[in-house]
Amino acid sequence: MFDFLIEGFGVALTPLNLGLAFLGALLGTLFGALPGIGPINGIAILMPLAYTLGL
Repeated sequence: MFDFLIEGFGVALTPLNLGLAFLGALLGTLFGALPGIGPINGIAILMPLAYTLGL
């Protein structure tokens, strides 16, 4: 059981995944701080970015 947990942390803590998580948090904070752009609009604006990543 702990083997799967360790493997999951190994995958989650790769530099690519950490970088993408940081980028998502940064863009989410940016769109949350902009006046007039709510969460729904931010998701609609960033949706093409999510599809072009192709991960």
